[in-house]
Amino acid sequence: MFYGPRERDERPEGLIPYSYRVDKKMSHLSREKLDLVNRTKKVVGQLEAVERALNEDESCSGVLHRLAAAKGAINSLMAELMEDHIRNHMPRNTKSSEDATDDLIEIVSSYLK
Repeated sequence: MFYGPRERDERPEGLIPYSYRVDKKMSHLSREKLDLVNRTKKVVGQLEAVERALNEDESCSGVLHRLAAAKGAINSLMAELMEDHIRNHMPRNTKSSEDATDDLIEIVSSYLK
């Protein structure tokens, strides 16, 4: 739902308005920003659950299960952002296949350490 200037004060608490106008410079990020922010909040929630489990002396297997879920969510989020970076920020048709391959390897190596 789009909230116009007059409706801004009437929107329900916690809703973030969005615009149909998209900044051309970063349009790929603008369209997906809300999804990425929500996914990040879920990861934070999962890590808070790990902290609670540790404070409540939950079993090791329970804590490990929560950590594995958080790690999977982080890896998934990182993979999506990395794909977006490769698709939208790597130069096209300006480099040889070998140069593009080297750039891709550098990107993957730097973020998967």
